[in-house]
Amino acid sequence: ADQILIRLADLYYYRDKDRFLASMDAFDEALTRKEAGVADSVPAEPAPDFSQSVALYVRLIRDFPESELLDDAMYSQAFLLEEMDRHEEANALYHQLIRQHPESSFVPEAYMRLAEYYFNPPRNELARAITLYQNVLRFRRSDRYEEALYKLGWSHYRLSQYPEAISTFTDLVEHAAASPGGGSDAGGLRDEAVEYIALSFMDFGGPVKAREYLDQIGKPAWGRDVLMKLAGIYMDEKEEYENAIATY
Repeated sequence: ADQILIRLADLYYYRDKDRFLASMDAFDEALTRKEAGVADSVPAEPAPDFSQSVALYVRLIRDFPESELLDDAMYSQAFLLEEMDRHEEANALYHQLIRQHPESSFVPEAYMRLAEYYFNPPRNELARAITLYQNVLRFRRSDRYEEALYKLGWSHYRLSQYPEAISTFTDLVEHAAASPGGGSDAGGLRDEAVEYIALSFMDFGGPVKAREYLDQIGKPAWGRDVLMKLAGIYMDEKEEYENAIATY
């Protein structure tokens, strides 16, 4: 019966998600018509409603306390509450999942959802986000590992904690290089990490400090990419040609 409940909840979610997307398409079309002057009014912007799925997850948790699907139901309920902008309820459930099911595969996802909540506007509570991203990194096999490294480095960068940012972005580049196929996002997060290492050295010692650091960690092959990026920033954006020459 618990499997039926969770399957039905998932199906309700897919149905209601499709309905919401269709209503958003209709809203966007009405807005376009209003802006073009061919319509007098626009209906209220639709909001997602996954209450039927949420009710089934609540029922599963209440009626089947020994179910192996409890962590799935708890995470899914929290995720849908978050989708409906009920963040306080969602966050409480994420924390409950982490406490009650510490071995669940949903735990790194829960930490990541919480970290994103505090990282993004309007919260911008980066110190709290840093702690939560660090918890994601305890799960090295998680699909969220590289993303958590990137967002951790970005959090340090936003706080002007440049040594920590450089170290974290270095971990990301090295992890991507060591991963099969060069990392799950070798062309994306890896390149952005290289750029942020360069940007960090803009405010932390410039080309001299950058070269010292790269020498200290064994002159990695990707170090050339950092120096090229740093030189490009000096030349094209800052127009600090002496620093560009020194970096090249």
